[in-house]
Amino acid sequence: MNRLIFRTSRHLSTADVDMEARLRPGALVEMMIQAAVGSADSLGMGYEDLKKQNLFWVLHRLTIEIDRPLKLDETIEVETWPKDVDGLNYLRDFLVRDEAGRIVVRATSGWLAVTREKKRLAAISQAQTDILTSLKNKHAIPEMPEKLKVITGGDPAFIRPVWYDFDINRHVTSHRYIDWMIDSFPLDHLVKNYPGYLSVNYIKEIIPGETIKLQRVQKGPDFQFDGINETTGNSAFRGHMVF
Repeated sequence: MNRLIFRTSRHLSTADVDMEARLRPGALVEMMIQAAVGSADSLGMGYEDLKKQNLFWVLHRLTIEIDRPLKLDETIEVETWPKDVDGLNYLRDFLVRDEAGRIVVRATSGWLAVTREKKRLAAISQAQTDILTSLKNKHAIPEMPEKLKVITGGDPAFIRPVWYDFDINRHVTSHRYIDWMIDSFPLDHLVKNYPGYLSVNYIKEIIPGETIKLQRVQKGPDFQFDGINETTGNSAFRGHMVF
């Protein structure tokens, strides 16, 4: 059973933090995704393993609760495990601990297996599914990753992804969506505030040559986002952030 729980450590450097020496939310998401990659590889369900089945993993939904900002020169541990399967949604949870072993971040996520050529949803084998449901009672966050609704209004910002926004699957990499949402705020707001809650729904991949219209609306400390693909007119992603 312990082989299903994957742990990795990271010493936070200047490359990981913002101008206030706090771990960038996008960098936090990237670390969790890399832990998920390591976990999948260790279970024989990683990139090269799924490539043999003509599949690859896509992050679909992610919800994160942050107790405090992690800071420059802290050493953190990221723990992750496959939790359960809900239809074609493969659930995975995360815990991030500080040097004292205190849990600082909790997260839950949903992943999809997608065919390489036609980008259609698929199921992995029953034997693999049995492994991925072994820890269904171990939760970082008991609830499902948040499903976000359409928003209306808000001042739009336009984003045209560039070379380093894209990953090996030739679509915008998951943590860049977080960066885009953070970058929509004024500098003064970001200096004084840090998100304690973050959810992202990855709805449709963004590929080279496409432009995103990012809309943001505020209700108190809550901010809702909708990233609309200007090429298709449809939502590519949605976000929810609470400071």
